[in-house]
Amino acid sequence: MNFDGYVRNGNATIGFVIRNADDNPLFAANRMIGNANVLVAEATALRDGLQTALLHHYSNIVVEGDSKLLIDCIQGSYEVPWRIRLMIQDIKQLAQQFEVIIFRHIYREANFVTDHLTTLAHNS
Repeated sequence: MNFDGYVRNGNATIGFVIRNADDNPLFAANRMIGNANVLVAEATALRDGLQTALLHHYSNIVVEGDSKLLIDCIQGSYEVPWRIRLMIQDIKQLAQQFEVIIFRHIYREANFVTDHLTTLAHNS
C-alpha cells in the first residue's frame, strides 16, 4: 500500500493505493479532507488505507510513504508531534490487526501514483 497527502492553499487531499504481490492495483481512493497540514494529511491517508485493507481482509501488507517523519513516528524512532498523536495511536492499533505489516519510507519520486491521486482530488 502506498499513501500520500497533499496541501495547496490550506486545503488538504489524501490518497492511497493497495496493490497485490504482482504490483497490480486492487483498490485506490482519494478525497479532500479540508484545512490540514501535510503531516495530518499523510497520517489520515495512512489510517484510511489501513482501514480499507482490513475491510478487504488483507492480512500481509507493506506500507510505503514519502513522509519520513510519519514512518519514524510509527516505528518509534521519533517523538510523535501532538497534532497527530491520536492518529498514530489509531494507526498502531490498526497495524496490530495484520498478520504481517512492514512500514517503509520511500522517496517522493517512487510514490508518484498516490502523488497523482492526491493532485487529482485537489483539482476535481
